[in-house]
Amino acid sequence: MRTYFFIVLLSFSLIACTSVDSDAKEAAALVKESIDYTRNNELEKAKDMYDKSQAIMNRYKGTKQYEAFHKAYTIYLSAQQQNK
Repeated sequence: MRTYFFIVLLSFSLIACTSVDSDAKEAAALVKESIDYTRNNELEKAKDMYDKSQAIMNRYKGTKQYEAFHKAYTIYLSAQQQNK
């Protein structure tokens, strides 16, 4: 019974980590799009992308997963800045 519980708990942890990582990647991509739209003076689209990225970030603020999210987000954002 303990083994079954451990396997279920581990599965949920892995799913949560994958979700955090993909959300961080999406938020970073949205911020990059927002910056690109701002450079092209398309401010409505820039605001829309920024608001979407903030909505993703706000899901993690104040949670146990925020640190993992923020670390992944920073890595993805840095990588996208280098790939300009």
